[in-house]
Amino acid sequence: MIIRKGSRVKISFTASLDDGKIFDKTDKGPIEFVVGESQIIPAIEKAIIGMSEDEEKTVKVPAKQGFGDLYEHLIVDVPKDAFSLDTPPERGKIVAMTTPEGNQAPARIIDITESSIKLDLNHPLAGKDLTYNIKVEHVSS
Repeated sequence: MIIRKGSRVKISFTASLDDGKIFDKTDKGPIEFVVGESQIIPAIEKAIIGMSEDEEKTVKVPAKQGFGDLYEHLIVDVPKDAFSLDTPPERGKIVAMTTPEGNQAPARIIDITESSIKLDLNHPLAGKDLTYNIKVEHVSS
């Protein structure tokens, strides 16, 4: 059976960055989704259309089609006294921020000064090109 919009599929994948570092993989079994329901990155959905069971493919996903560009306006300095951290802040640590609307958003600490903490609110994979090695495990309509 060939994959088309509306197909229920199970795929296995290994996802890596340009430097070869693996950032995700389906080591606990394949993921299952319906093609066209925007449950995964659109570039992956598009790439598997026309594939069939047991077929494999390597897909390059440019940053814009993956997790988006890296936006400088999402790198902000926040006064240290605005934080109530249980442990001292460390570069690279992910902290939860509360937006003005009350939602939680992860932020990565990228610098610490005496009076402020610089946070990157971009998705950790923003601005990065991605490579997915995909295997179609099952297809049904």
